[in-house]
Amino acid sequence: MQDKINKYLLNTLILITILAIIYFIIRAFFIDVERIVFFTICLIISLLFLSTIFYLKFKNVKLQSNFLIFFFSSVISLYLLEIMMFKLNYNKSHFQFLENIRAAKINKIDFDDRNIYEFYKYFKNAKNKNSVLAMSRTQVSFENKITQTLGGIGNKETILCNEMGYWVTYKSDRFGFNNPDELWDKKLDVLIIGDSYGLGLCVNQDQNFAGAIRKKNKKSVTLGGTGMGTLFEYAIFREYAKNIDADNLVFLFLLNDLDNLTSELSNPILLNYLNNNKFSQNLALNQKELNIKLEEKLIEHIKTKEFLTLRRIIKFHHTRDALRSIFNKEDTNKIFSKFKIDEKKLQIVIEIFKKVENEFSGNLYIGYLPLSAEYMFKENEKKLLRTMSNEVINKFKENNLDVIDFRLVLDKMEINEVIPFGDIVRAENHYTPKGFKIISNQILEYIYK
Repeated sequence: MQDKINKYLLNTLILITILAIIYFIIRAFFIDVERIVFFTICLIISLLFLSTIFYLKFKNVKLQSNFLIFFFSSVISLYLLEIMMFKLNYNKSHFQFLENIRAAKINKIDFDDRNIYEFYKYFKNAKNKNSVLAMSRTQVSFENKITQTLGGIGNKETILCNEMGYWVTYKSDRFGFNNPDELWDKKLDVLIIGDSYGLGLCVNQDQNFAGAIRKKNKKSVTLGGTGMGTLFEYAIFREYAKNIDADNLVFLFLLNDLDNLTSELSNPILLNYLNNNKFSQNLALNQKELNIKLEEKLIEHIKTKEFLTLRRIIKFHHTRDALRSIFNKEDTNKIFSKFKIDEKKLQIVIEIFKKVENEFSGNLYIGYLPLSAEYMFKENEKKLLRTMSNEVINKFKENNLDVIDFRLVLDKMEINEVIPFGDIVRAENHYTPKGFKIISNQILEYIYK
């Protein structure tokens, strides 16, 4: 009887391992370097495991039983560890949102505490059935190759975010960015490229940098997306700025853009923009097809969201993240850990800005945005961040880059005027509408001085 049970379990493990090997073979050819390495290692381990099981099939019952006891007890222990890591990481991944809810209660401000999926379901049913979620940095399969998208889904009511108590939505332009679409057909006074600050988290479309500038009777659009660094933003410039006739370009920069370069430099598609001046994915020309691909990916994500947590646990997602943070010093050496500028990455940023300067026909300005942490940390840490900011700005100026230092206006304001809930929140919020407005005014004053 024991022999039959052992054989059944071993055969089941063989089948599962073969399926895993097929999966790892497929994923081992994925374009991202980090994932190529990860899935190749998984493939090798799976092949070794398969060999071990085949070896045990022809051994005695006691050896098979001991192996199966060891294997299943190890798996159970690992999954108990993964569940514990999931619980520890849950509040961390929702930290900013939970912090804003806490701060709103302290200030006795109403706060819509529905998560983005709950609000998305409500908005589609009650407001606009064709609405979508904001998407950026998404990879899709297009024309038998992987395409790195940079904008979102075009001409759609788009759900963005909630930092101040209310969910922000906007009607995207033809390329999925946060602008009125008709501006693409006009000559612009100011073009803005950036990350989530450029996108306008979490204010209405007419309150972000470009929107505030438009209120001053200047034509302006903003091209940006969440979590983007300088190389992503340069790719946006290469793909879309050539479709815009603009007199001035404000290219936003924050200290954490240096951290973002770590993952960006491992993305072969983004590296093509850096190393090949003629490279293009022709995203603007293929937007109609990309809209379809992005909507398909969003629908698939929404349909499976209830299973995402379970799938991540099955794949030891949280445990792997913890191990990566321990062993991958490159990823964890954030600017806040040592308060030190990575000179090599800074030089790459300067190289990118010089490329933009040569390729853009108008005037280029580097808009230096301080992190909100520069106003919220302890005094000694504030000074260290301020020193880092000064170091970066001086490097830019040494390379003849024209810098607009937004600290000059932010330093004059009370923190709760420009950052939601001020220093009550222990997280990196973006700006209030007033914060976006005063910076936009500074941009105009600097350009048209």
